[in-house]
Amino acid sequence: MKKSKIVTHRVVLCILTALMISFIFLNSALDADESSLHSAGLRELINSVLHSLNINIILTENFVRKTAHFVEFFTLGALLFATVRSFIGKLSVKILYAPLIGFVVACTDEFIQFFSPGRACQFLDMMVDLAGILSGFIVYAVIYILVRKTVKKFGMRTA
Repeated sequence: MKKSKIVTHRVVLCILTALMISFIFLNSALDADESSLHSAGLRELINSVLHSLNINIILTENFVRKTAHFVEFFTLGALLFATVRSFIGKLSVKILYAPLIGFVVACTDEFIQFFSPGRACQFLDMMVDLAGILSGFIVYAVIYILVRKTVKKFGMRTA
């Protein structure tokens, strides 16, 4: 890859990662009432879609909140691995830095909630966040490895 493309790739990944972290932190800064309103709205939307598909499952607000935590941090885990991978070549360092940065973000996220009115720092949320980070990291790594093997097997050139 040309140096200008590498720089552009890195900048885009850094921006996407920073935006995801900002999104997570902004959600954590919401007070309890506003956060509940967001969760309730999302829950109602999902439940109405499930109902329209004749799926007789009703999701609780707690389930939606924990799933949102997982999905946010899953996305962050994949972005962190991609970003760290673009800067660092050594696998052992990538495996260390991406989850470590994710862990710091998860701790900071819960710390922010501690100061948000009506919210609290919850250990369970931090565990869900870490599960999301590690899952996103693993899924990205597996897809990356499979793509690399396919490219190598068929002798394709990467952009």
